[in-house]
Amino acid sequence: MSAPWVTAPQTRRADAVVSPVDPAPATAGVHRTGSVARGLVRAVRPRQWVKNLLVFAAPLTAEVLLDPGVVTRLVIATGALCLAASSTYLLNDVIDASADRLHPTKRNRPIAAGVVQPRVALGASLALLIGAIAVGSVLGPTFASLVVAYITLTIAYSSWLKRIPIIDVLTVASGFLLRAVAGATAAGVTATSSFLLVASFGALFLVVAKRHGERFHLGPNAATRAALAAYTPELTGQLLSISVTATLVSYATWAFGLDRGEGGLPWMALSVLPFTAAMLRALQLARRGDGADPEDLLRDRGLLLAGAAVGLLFLLGLYIW
Repeated sequence: MSAPWVTAPQTRRADAVVSPVDPAPATAGVHRTGSVARGLVRAVRPRQWVKNLLVFAAPLTAEVLLDPGVVTRLVIATGALCLAASSTYLLNDVIDASADRLHPTKRNRPIAAGVVQPRVALGASLALLIGAIAVGSVLGPTFASLVVAYITLTIAYSSWLKRIPIIDVLTVASGFLLRAVAGATAAGVTATSSFLLVASFGALFLVVAKRHGERFHLGPNAATRAALAAYTPELTGQLLSISVTATLVSYATWAFGLDRGEGGLPWMALSVLPFTAAMLRALQLARRGDGADPEDLLRDRGLLLAGAAVGLLFLLGLYIW
């Protein structure tokens, strides 16, 4: 009996067409092309586009979200920032490819894993960068300049600033702040100083939570990441406490200032309680290392319930009563 993997010789028909090329490589090429496409989709990190919804924050508090024209401009603004962010994600992953291969989870990123070649990633990054500026230009030169500022800041972070402790955290937090300012600019409203304080300290909390989570999960291997070794548990713990406190104080000041004082219920002042609950729950999650991917915090039911309560009170205070 012949082995199952040995095939018996077959007689070829005289009229059979013999292909000079083995079809296997062609099929492999199709799969490879599909893998690269899927890798590029993963590399632009669509999960992180949720950060760009911050552009709606200032217009929401300015009570202009019922204007269809404003909403259209904000959708365009969000799209421009998503393109800009994805462009810089690709560039960052090309720069970090060697270091990512030493990381227990980042080594699975498409560029570090070899699924997407650096030249392909850089080409896609350039195309997205041009697209971001082009889309941003639709909203005028001021908004386009903010998109360019965001891209410039992020490239500086990927190339240099992320290697400097504390400066790296402040740089990422500044990126969140630019999103908030861009939203106000797109809607044609003014971002108040109180609002900017809330956005700044809230962003600082998220970035510190990310550093704390990364250090928590990497442990002794944290030395393999630039600047991360400087973020000891003691330092990140103090920074988390400071940023939470500053965020709560800023939010309370801002919310009390938004109430009209016309004899109705102080809806905005009432939102301070669920906002405090949300921040304390986020602090609890961050301290146990769950803030390494800030997007994952949105899966927590406690945070979602508290956030929904804040949103409902916003709607009641600003748009209904």
